[in-house]
Amino acid sequence: MKKRVVITGIGVVSPIGTGKEKFWKALVNGKNGVRKAEKIDTSRYRTHMAAEVKDFNPNEYVDLDKLNYPSIATLYAIASCKMALDDSKFDVKSCNNVGIVLGANTQDPLVHAEAIKFWRYNKYSRIPSKIYRNLGANLHAVRISEYFKIKGHSTVIPAACAAGNTTIAYAFDAVRSEQAIAMLAGSSDPINHLAYGGFDKMKAMSSDLCRPFDKDRKGMIIGEGAGFILLEDMQNALKRKAHIYAEMLGYGLATDAYNVAIPHPEGIGAIEATNIALKMSNISPGDIDYVNAHGTATIANDRMESKLIKRVFKDKGNDVFVSSIKSMVGHCMGAASAIEACASSLIVERNVIPPNINYNVFDPECDVNVVKNKAIEKKVNFMISNSFAFGGNNAVIVISKFRNPND
Repeated sequence: MKKRVVITGIGVVSPIGTGKEKFWKALVNGKNGVRKAEKIDTSRYRTHMAAEVKDFNPNEYVDLDKLNYPSIATLYAIASCKMALDDSKFDVKSCNNVGIVLGANTQDPLVHAEAIKFWRYNKYSRIPSKIYRNLGANLHAVRISEYFKIKGHSTVIPAACAAGNTTIAYAFDAVRSEQAIAMLAGSSDPINHLAYGGFDKMKAMSSDLCRPFDKDRKGMIIGEGAGFILLEDMQNALKRKAHIYAEMLGYGLATDAYNVAIPHPEGIGAIEATNIALKMSNISPGDIDYVNAHGTATIANDRMESKLIKRVFKDKGNDVFVSSIKSMVGHCMGAASAIEACASSLIVERNVIPPNINYNVFDPECDVNVVKNKAIEKKVNFMISNSFAFGGNNAVIVISKFRNPND
């Protein structure tokens, strides 16, 4: 019999707050994290807004003396992992059967930009150690493993905007199959010119606000941050009397095989991923109380995701609650679904659904039950969290309220 997997630790760095409680308070109050970009020069772009992390001080979370030239992505990741481990009260040093899996949009774009700049102006001479130490695709996970002395899995999954959910799926399998007693899973992505400039060129970005599912939506807002959760074997969590936020029941992965830049208009891959996730979780669409939407506020995504909800949930498609926290935190790229997993764990535990802010005008092509502008109190027994990435990678996870077998 496969192990049950629960969530016992949460760590988050986000544009609306660093730390679980600050993040949660901002979510339920509908805080808008979008401002004029300050961390990158947007003068060459048509858009100038971003959702940037403002309150992060690495010295509060990271012993910088233990790291050689860490990138900001590594600092975000280590800080989030520390928060999740502290929150869980899990002593990783006393256990060899703990792993880390980290998602990535790409290899660290800030470090690559620094390397290219160095090569260009130094005629391809030997690259400095401080750059090289951060170039490898696996090095974020390696550095986290070294920092916390984690001796189990150490894996990086580059799955673009679906990276967070994909890492959580990997971690879920590792714990459920007894390859690990617990796994840190999540991702980290700082704001950078590669993402900002690329989506600006594609005219996929809004010039002011992020308005998921609104008829007047103009596109996404680039965000940044990191999110990690600790997934743990239920029996181990109960044995050590850990606080359990929620239980993960299953996941679904599928690919559109359609277009690199836009989702399949009928949501073929997204629907398949959702159905796989529900089947793996042994629940029906009618059991779902809430959908944490991918909700990027692009015309194509929100229209496709609305079709998904209607087709999967059928008669309940008008009733299941839907919101996108990207309306507040922006699209945090590789970290997006990891940050949303942190939110989802708290939603299931606390029975409050965060709002979809900036929603004003109904779109008949997005005829779903949007939680408009204000949070609602609602018992959430089962929910799904969607992540649909550039390239057609679709990853859906199912999270439920924890039911203690001893009760």
